[in-house]
Amino acid sequence: MGTESLGELWPELQSDASCNLISEYQYEKRVESSQEPRKTKNLQLDESIQGIERASIILRDIKVNNLNSDFRMVAATREIADEVMARPKALKAVFSALKGAFTVCDSVVKSAAIPFLVGLKNASSPYPSELLLPWFMHSLENAQDAEEQIAWQDGILQFTSIVSEKMLVDHVWKLAQSSGWMTENVDSRTFSCRIQTAIGKRCMDGKTSLPPKFFDVLKYSMSDIHHAVRYSACESVVLFLTLPSIKTRQYEDIVEVVAKVIVEDSDVSVQGEAIEQVLENFHKLDGATKDTLANAILNSYSHINLDEIVDEAIGHCKHIGKAMDHLHSCLDEAEKEMLMQFFLKMTMFSEDNSVMITSNPKYFAAYNLPAFAVFAKKKYVEDVRDGVSVNQTVLAKCFSALHHTDTHPILRAMVAKGLHEVLASVGGRFSYTSCALSGVMSLLVDTDIRVLSALTENFHKVIRAMVLPLTLTQRDIGAMAGPFKKCKAGFVPSCVLHRTLAAIQRLHDHWRPQRALLMNLLVYFLNAAWL
Repeated sequence: MGTESLGELWPELQSDASCNLISEYQYEKRVESSQEPRKTKNLQLDESIQGIERASIILRDIKVNNLNSDFRMVAATREIADEVMARPKALKAVFSALKGAFTVCDSVVKSAAIPFLVGLKNASSPYPSELLLPWFMHSLENAQDAEEQIAWQDGILQFTSIVSEKMLVDHVWKLAQSSGWMTENVDSRTFSCRIQTAIGKRCMDGKTSLPPKFFDVLKYSMSDIHHAVRYSACESVVLFLTLPSIKTRQYEDIVEVVAKVIVEDSDVSVQGEAIEQVLENFHKLDGATKDTLANAILNSYSHINLDEIVDEAIGHCKHIGKAMDHLHSCLDEAEKEMLMQFFLKMTMFSEDNSVMITSNPKYFAAYNLPAFAVFAKKKYVEDVRDGVSVNQTVLAKCFSALHHTDTHPILRAMVAKGLHEVLASVGGRFSYTSCALSGVMSLLVDTDIRVLSALTENFHKVIRAMVLPLTLTQRDIGAMAGPFKKCKAGFVPSCVLHRTLAAIQRLHDHWRPQRALLMNLLVYFLNAAWL
């Protein structure tokens, strides 16, 4: 029945008592009634018509009647996907009708239907992916709309991990090479970089060999004249360093290329992307490579002037925490000091209304404050031991700048969310000081519900970090910011408890953070066992 035209099916379907209107998709059959010419009727199909047969009828209806309908196309591709997932070879029966229907649809309809076809990569065999891939590549060449091009490209990238190695080399790799030439537009060259990354990930398991001239194409992309192409190429170039069985000479050349990009690229955003990719894969690199790239990253940070190129340097600011975490063992004291001063400048950056807060270096400083606390702990302890006032240490300056009441509420909320990590990582030498206490007090009296909500999530850990041990003498306690309330766990600053109770009262209109704060106190009370 599914191979007949709808014109032939219509009388039969009309006379079948078991027919029901397919109201879910509202298919309309453009067939004139003999009694009332020029009027149309709705398409009715027997419920027994399902799967590929049903999809064939819908697709031929689209093609024959030139119907640019996203409802019909999505319905057909869903029917195809449901059956092909279990029976991969069934796609062949409807493939011709599928391609024919796509020729009469616009870019919007195609973009809506393509993801259902891309989902066939999860079928029980690679057959659907290998059948669809050449069609996707041909369709991409003819696509004019940007949204449609992206849909075809995403499909090709998804199929890259499924198709045979021969098809990977003969089709996908050739597309990467042809799309990457300087004569192609920027979008095509960027897509070539994405293909290189997809192929690199495919080769990570060692079962698939790198295509011929892969190394040369990588270097060519990194030398592109457009910063967007070099930006996209960073992932594939760094990924190359983690692949198995790479020739020593090629490996050394790529290390040199990456280091050069990090330090010398004319676009700072490309430097930031290269830094991100290196830090993401830092644990996979060997010792010598780590040292080389760590020096390059440090060199890049040392030449950044936030006042002049803040927009381009967002990548550096965003990943400062990862840089401190991964590079800690590779840096000497002077280099660590340079990174800490860079972070301090981030915290002091002006909150200009012309710049979105999420694009401000201060935003990323608040996000990375816990990582900075770990990184700066040793320096902080040494400074305090040498007689430097707590408030004059880099850690205290950064902390105070970020929780200050004049700071944007979003930043204060981020500080509140990670406060327990900051206090726990540095320890009592900081959490017992007036600087830490004033920060906690400031956040507890904050009038913005977002700040209090963030603070309540782990507030019992904040209190635990501020408890003085019972081993301290009264003289020691007198030197601290007090007074304190004694419990079996130790001494807790009384002002924190008072402000906490006041915050609970102020949250009477916001029951979720109020309940969270009460629960945090309850958790602490049960563990501390007040005397």
